[in-house]
Amino acid sequence: MKMRKKQTGRRIMAVLLSFLLLIGVMPVTVTPVRAEDATQSEVNADAGTDVDADANANADADADADADVMPLADIVSGIVVVPLDITYDGAVHDAVEVQGMNADTDHVTYKLGDGDWADSCPQISDAGEYIVSVKVERDGYTPYESGAVTAKIAKKQIEDVEVTPYSGTYDETAHDVVAISEEGADYTISFKEENGDWTDVCPQIENVGTKTVTVKMERDNYETLTNDYTAEVLSGTIEGVSATLKTELVYTGTPQQLVENVTGTRAGDKIYYKIDDGAWIVNTDATAGMVTDAGTYKVSIKVERGSNYEAKEIELDPATVTVKKAPQTITFVKDNLTQIVFDETEPANNVYDYSAEGEPGNTRSITYRVENNAVSDTTDIAAVATIDQSTGELKILKGGYHIKVIATVAGDTNYESTEIAKSITVKNCENDLLSFKNAVVNASLKDGAVLTGQKADKKYTDDNGEITYEGLIDGNAEPLDAYGLTINAVTGDISVTDLVLLGRKMTENNGGISIAVTAEKACGTKKELETEDEKTVYAAGDAGYKVNLTYAAVPANPYTLKTQNGEIVTGPDGNNGWFKTPVIVEAKSGYSIASGTLTAGFSDSVILDEQGTQARVVFLKNNTTDEITAPVTVTELTKMDSVKPDANQISIAYSTPVVSNIFNFYKTKVTITFTAYDVTSGIDYFDWEYIKADVTGSGNLEADQGRVEAVRDGSDATKYTGTLTLPRNEADQLRGYLSVTATDQAGNQSDVKTDSGKIFVRDTISPTASVTYQIAGEGRQQEIGDKYYFSNDVAFTFDVVESNFFAEDVQVAVSKDGRVSRMENLNWTDTGKQDEHETTLTLSEDGEYIVYLSYADRSGNEPATYQSAVIIIDKTAPVITFTYDENTQIATISVIERNFRKEDFKAAVEAENIYGESVACDVQTILRNCEWTRSGDVNTATISTQLMDASYVLTFDYSDLIGNAAQQVRTDSFVVDHTGPATATMSVKYSTSLLDMILEGITFGYYNPDVRVTFTASDEVSGVDHFTWSYTKQTGASDSNVSAYQDTVVVAEQDAGNRSRYSATVTLPAETAQQLRGNIAFTATDGKGNVSEKITDAGHVLVVDTIAPTMNVEYSQASRIAGSTMYYNGSVTAVLNVTEANFYRQDVEVKVTKNGQITSIAPDWNDISEDLHRGTIIIPAAADHADDGDYVITVSYQDRSNNTMAAYTSDVITVDTLNPVINVAYANTNKINAVTDAEGHVRNYYNSVQTATVSVNEHNFDQNEVDLQITAKDIQGNELAIDSLCTRSGWSTEGDVHTMTITYAGSANYTFDVSYTDQAANPAADYAADYFTVDTNKAKNLEVSYSASILETILQGITFGFYNAKTTVTITATDDIAGVHSFKYSYLNAAGVSNTNAELRDQVIGADKITYSGGGATATATFEIPQEALGANNQFNGTIDFNATDRSGNESDYFEDTLRIVVDNISPTASVEYNTPVQTVDGVAYYDGDVTATVTIEEANFYAEDVEISVTRDDGAYNVDPVWVDESSDVHTGTFKLMGDGDYFVTISYSDKSTNEMETYTSDQLTVDTEIEEATIMADGQELDGRAFKDEIIPEVHFEDTNFESCEIRLVRTSFADKNVDVTDKFITGHIVTNANGGSGTFDTFAKEQDNDGIYTMTVSMNDKAGHSIEKSATFTVNRYGSVYEYSDYLVSLIADGGAYVQNVDKDLIITEYNADRLVDNSLDIEISKDGKPVEDASYSVSPDPASVTEAGTSGWYQYQYTIAKENFAKDGVYKVAVSSKDDTGNTPENSNYDNKNILFRVDSTAPEINSISGLENSIVNATQVAVKYTVYDTIGLQSVDVYVDGKNVDKITDFSDDVNNYTGTFTLSENQNAQHVQLVVYDLAGNSTDTDSKDFSSEYAFHNMVTVSTNLFVRWFANKALFWGTIGGVGTVCAGTAAGVTVFRRRKIKRSAQ
Repeated sequence: MKMRKKQTGRRIMAVLLSFLLLIGVMPVTVTPVRAEDATQSEVNADAGTDVDADANANADADADADADVMPLADIVSGIVVVPLDITYDGAVHDAVEVQGMNADTDHVTYKLGDGDWADSCPQISDAGEYIVSVKVERDGYTPYESGAVTAKIAKKQIEDVEVTPYSGTYDETAHDVVAISEEGADYTISFKEENGDWTDVCPQIENVGTKTVTVKMERDNYETLTNDYTAEVLSGTIEGVSATLKTELVYTGTPQQLVENVTGTRAGDKIYYKIDDGAWIVNTDATAGMVTDAGTYKVSIKVERGSNYEAKEIELDPATVTVKKAPQTITFVKDNLTQIVFDETEPANNVYDYSAEGEPGNTRSITYRVENNAVSDTTDIAAVATIDQSTGELKILKGGYHIKVIATVAGDTNYESTEIAKSITVKNCENDLLSFKNAVVNASLKDGAVLTGQKADKKYTDDNGEITYEGLIDGNAEPLDAYGLTINAVTGDISVTDLVLLGRKMTENNGGISIAVTAEKACGTKKELETEDEKTVYAAGDAGYKVNLTYAAVPANPYTLKTQNGEIVTGPDGNNGWFKTPVIVEAKSGYSIASGTLTAGFSDSVILDEQGTQARVVFLKNNTTDEITAPVTVTELTKMDSVKPDANQISIAYSTPVVSNIFNFYKTKVTITFTAYDVTSGIDYFDWEYIKADVTGSGNLEADQGRVEAVRDGSDATKYTGTLTLPRNEADQLRGYLSVTATDQAGNQSDVKTDSGKIFVRDTISPTASVTYQIAGEGRQQEIGDKYYFSNDVAFTFDVVESNFFAEDVQVAVSKDGRVSRMENLNWTDTGKQDEHETTLTLSEDGEYIVYLSYADRSGNEPATYQSAVIIIDKTAPVITFTYDENTQIATISVIERNFRKEDFKAAVEAENIYGESVACDVQTILRNCEWTRSGDVNTATISTQLMDASYVLTFDYSDLIGNAAQQVRTDSFVVDHTGPATATMSVKYSTSLLDMILEGITFGYYNPDVRVTFTASDEVSGVDHFTWSYTKQTGASDSNVSAYQDTVVVAEQDAGNRSRYSATVTLPAETAQQLRGNIAFTATDGKGNVSEKITDAGHVLVVDTIAPTMNVEYSQASRIAGSTMYYNGSVTAVLNVTEANFYRQDVEVKVTKNGQITSIAPDWNDISEDLHRGTIIIPAAADHADDGDYVITVSYQDRSNNTMAAYTSDVITVDTLNPVINVAYANTNKINAVTDAEGHVRNYYNSVQTATVSVNEHNFDQNEVDLQITAKDIQGNELAIDSLCTRSGWSTEGDVHTMTITYAGSANYTFDVSYTDQAANPAADYAADYFTVDTNKAKNLEVSYSASILETILQGITFGFYNAKTTVTITATDDIAGVHSFKYSYLNAAGVSNTNAELRDQVIGADKITYSGGGATATATFEIPQEALGANNQFNGTIDFNATDRSGNESDYFEDTLRIVVDNISPTASVEYNTPVQTVDGVAYYDGDVTATVTIEEANFYAEDVEISVTRDDGAYNVDPVWVDESSDVHTGTFKLMGDGDYFVTISYSDKSTNEMETYTSDQLTVDTEIEEATIMADGQELDGRAFKDEIIPEVHFEDTNFESCEIRLVRTSFADKNVDVTDKFITGHIVTNANGGSGTFDTFAKEQDNDGIYTMTVSMNDKAGHSIEKSATFTVNRYGSVYEYSDYLVSLIADGGAYVQNVDKDLIITEYNADRLVDNSLDIEISKDGKPVEDASYSVSPDPASVTEAGTSGWYQYQYTIAKENFAKDGVYKVAVSSKDDTGNTPENSNYDNKNILFRVDSTAPEINSISGLENSIVNATQVAVKYTVYDTIGLQSVDVYVDGKNVDKITDFSDDVNNYTGTFTLSENQNAQHVQLVVYDLAGNSTDTDSKDFSSEYAFHNMVTVSTNLFVRWFANKALFWGTIGGVGTVCAGTAAGVTVFRRRKIKRSAQ
């Protein structure tokens, strides 16, 4: 039935298909329709609208085949075509406009010229005519055609360019004739001068005149513009020239130049001078600008500079020059003394010759006179001295005066009248000018009095020499100040300056000293009239006497010793024989007493408080006579130490902590070192106390104290140390600080040094940490390798267990994608579990994470650390992208995915070749194996050459590691083709050449005019697209050939017969005029841009050559050219420069004619370039002159292309090689000097006439060719009239020698040179110029000057210049001709000056240290006084003299100066001392009484009025009047006092007369203070002392003092067993505010805490800086909570370390409560809880009963003891105990108020459980190894797990930081032929254990402790004993059964056989 149904269906389908086939072949008739009559449906069908698409398609097909074409209607009409007709405007226009067109129906096309028809109108913009045709088409009409119409654009006129001809003044610069505006920058501009050619370079004009140029401007689309322009240059003005006339000219008797210089001129300028109304004379004329006589002259100067400038007359200001009359020089020729010592014993010795004489030849008479030369000296000169008026003889009649001798000579028209004067000091030098009356003076030591004084007497009353006094210790010549004495340098009085020092010195010298006193009189002086210089007229003098100084006698019983209370001292009051308090020593009646130092002066008594063991000495003073006794030793007092050790100098040092952060943290014991200082008796011991910090953890030591011995330091005798190690009990934990005191050997105890700011912690317990994490919310997670992948956020939980927890120490870090960031501001919370702290962290963003935790406590205990596995969050689906670069054929596949794995990438491939055939290419494998690059999350692979050449479509899929799937990507089709055309298919061919030549294997083809080159190549893949060809000039070919045709593309044409073959042809050269000589190269490029290798046709060279050769000739420089003849004095070189591209040197013909004889020669050819070839011809010039003669050169040449060069013939060449010879000889050989002058020439100097003889040896001599160059100049370089200075003879001849002479008679600097050259320019050998000087005059105008002095003043008639540093002396002299060559100077001490002053004589300054000015005429030299370094023994006081010698040896007279020079550079020094202050703090000295100031100044030249002392008190002026005493000539002492309370400042400044400035002294602050104020202690505005508080308590302290120094507030508390515990740090420290004058404290620190109850005493100790101190105390009580608690030792052990783990409690727990008040009856409540729930019927006892009347204990408080029975803790659990009560004041104390007093511990008597063990279910395992996993649990906490295999510990676990109650572990059993014994042992924190080997161990799970692990069947079979033995039994049974069966069978068989 089924077969029938199938056959019926098939038959129905065949009928339907036959019907459709029949319809398809039926013909269809279509009626044609006119376009305008078509219906809309027909239009839609034509347009392709989707209306019954199948029917329309069939209809269209039939219509194309069968439809008839209907005829069209009339031609389109009404169309007008208007052509464009405009002037060029740069815009683009339609060429025509079509009018009358129907835009909806008409279709317009256009044709430009013979071009193709186009739909758009032609666009035109350039000027010109354009032929345009227009056609308009319309459906149903014949098209309209316009025919040719002409559109026009006319050229525009040039209007926007401005042309400006140049017009300006001559400026030495060439200018363009015209300037053209920038708007014409795109024009073509041409220029032409008159009949010249057009050029694109603008002609230029430079010189004065005009120039006309024609300018033509051309531009596309513009009419050409041509115009003439004329430029003009006017005459220039000479600028920048100036002139200077000479000044200070003095008549010399010879002509002098009036013009100093003319500047700003140029080479070639002519300069003219005119004097008064005379003629203009060019300055090169020796007479220009020269005058001789004295007078005033007007000078004019003008400059001329060629034809381009107008002459310039220089404006001069001033325009005149004055030549002054010459001064006459006269000098004293005999006695020339400036100082004379009068000889009163022998008058003949007082006569002197002061006659003078003038210069040689000066015959004018000289007269003489003498005058008194002292200021205010009215003495008749006749009584002093007389002089002969005509001879100059001087007679001295009297000493002690200044006189002046004057000599005078008359003048005339050219000379001034002149006189000279000589100042003379007549000095008195007697020996007894000073004396003392008494030779010896005796004196006793007195307090503050003048010991003695005696004045010296002068012999003459007008002797103004100052007397000064000086004292020395007789016998050793020590200064007085070394003995505490001083002598007044003015009065001679001897006084005591340092009584202490003097006393010591007198004691050292057996009670007496001797003083030698010397008086010195300075030189007596008088002032000179003109200079007012003080000069000595009386010699210095001296005298002396002796003073003997001794002590007074000591009286009997000189003193009495008393205590501070006035009691008689009986012995030491301190330990070890030491006095602890000062001792008063009273003087005997009638006497005053002073201590041994004498620093405090004398009084009725002295206090001996000097610290130490030295002897104490006192002095007595007789109150009547002021005499001071010898020193007295106080024998009763030997040891004194009254100063307690300074607490501020006590330091506490600690061993190095593990870390110092807030506190110092330690893990081991702390070593503490106490250090204290005591300078006297030394430290004996240290008392220390440990105080627990206010906030501490449980188990910390409450308190400790003790004493350590002090040990003296080995290097510092005042330093002592003591060492302490805490805790003293190893188990103690610490968190507290220390206080300490130091006690010295005398029993003085220091104040307490509290180190509360340095809390130290000792902690030995390590922290623990655990971390868990999980996915947050919905999502997927997967473990791959060692990484965990999540598709959503991951939440972390961190738990840290640590008793001393600081959240900031926890380091939680997250590494995201390799970048680690620390997590800040995590919120840590307490979990409620003991010491456990927790925080959370959520990771949200995609990335690869590692989470780290590290926590180390600050004591360095083992840190808790954690590092997570790699966690990857990936919530983003991958994204696939694909690109293909058609140019590079590189496919790029990118996957945006952070966790990308290329092995998961999928690719499906569709690939086919050009024929559509499938191409096999496994793209997926390619992509999985290729290299992927990664940039961020973008993973990219690129493939290209891996792909076969084909057309591709690719499909990509990818899912990431967590399952996020990317959207599928399917590419477009792309083609890969990497192979270029093969070179084997490529070739190049050339058209037929005119001539081929083979040279060196290369074919040269010659073509004219061109050559055709054809390229051929094949490509079977994408065909050849184009050829790229190039031409390269042959190496070494001429540059006239085209150097190269760069790569040029020519389109390939396909061969008709071979579709893979392509070719292209080019014609060369590109331009007709070009020539070629080179090679062709080409490449072929296929349709995908693949380029073949380049083929270069190196074996074929193309050549074109049409240029004839040319030549020019160059000659070496001729010596001289006369007419057409060239003269040479050496060889001649001719160079033939031939230009020819194809050069052959053998084709050139060269001939040389010498003296009419012709010779052919071959030049030496050198190819300079490919075109230029240089041939060299040399006509020699032999050393024997054999080659001299006349020469002519001819050249002809024709190249191998028959191009002929023009023939060449040279002019006549003459060779002449002989040189003339010159010689000069000088007659004067007496050379004085040879010195290099200013121009660098070595010049010879003579002081007499010089004569020179000149000769020339030359056969062809012409005297007009001899060039004699002679100049004469002065030292300044001014030329002198040479004809007036020297004379020349004429020339005389003898053979070839020609001679003349020159005589140099005048003084001048001469330069002589001579040269001569013959017709052939043969020069005589260069003559080295002669430089020499003739000078007969000596130097003049000697002057001296000094560097600026500090002070110039007249002292005692002498002018002094004061200096405080070396003075520089400048000396000058002039010499107009030779110049000064050297100076000789001396600086000489004045008479009578100190030996500390140094002098120097006859020092020569050479030319190397002389500077010259005025053109070298003026010589200047400097030297320093003193010459050596200025020091204490190298000062100076005196005068200067010097002379000068010129280079010709003429020496001048000496110049003697009268100015006295003083050089002093020693600054005054000062010291200031004050009486001893109480103390000095921060630079301020504090006194409790008056201050005495002593100022000591050391200065040789002291004047008290110059000292400025300024004092202020409290910022106001305070007047002082110091009393000055001169201790010696150098030491001066002033004293004054500061009285009254206040702050003082002292300033002292002083500068001596040499301005040596003393360093300004400014004191530190000096404060006088005599009072101190008491502090106030308050609360609630009332005194605090005696009050009690049960609620709020806020004490306040106020303290103030003007000179406040310090305030210490100490608070102690008494509570239960602790007495007077220092709680200052807790309540006081940090709450005190101080300022300069005091401070205050408000102590709102008594929080309502149990620890704060107690009895308090507050003590305020205040000190001021003046040594005053005061103390105040207040006692008060605080009782708000009422109780404190004490635990028994056993209870302490239970709660240690956060609570112990015990198996049972075996002792009662005891708690003791202390309360300042009695407990209220029935208020006691003791609560015990287990696991958070109360323990019912808790058992405990109380003693005494709170209901009874009890008394306070010994501590002053009430005491109760609670005993809690151990039976309360019999069961396992976590226990807590709390105690509370109520006292009479209403307080309700609880022991839980104290964090470290919480009672918590754990009881655990139950062993831990092993919940499961997997892997050991079977005793026999078929495997190479077995992974065993187990879980353990303990209710309270696990301590350890040990795993043993065959008795060996294979794993031990002690870290349960993740979970202390649960643990899961694993271990592995490896294959072994023997059974292995497995044992697990587990301990909990209470010590309970579970052991699988224990007989008590049982489990509900299968567990075998003996396990066989093996893959060996026999081993397993043997190990399975049941199987083993069962097998044995089974085999036996089988055997038995078989035997039985056989037996039965046999029996049956026998039975059958029997039947």
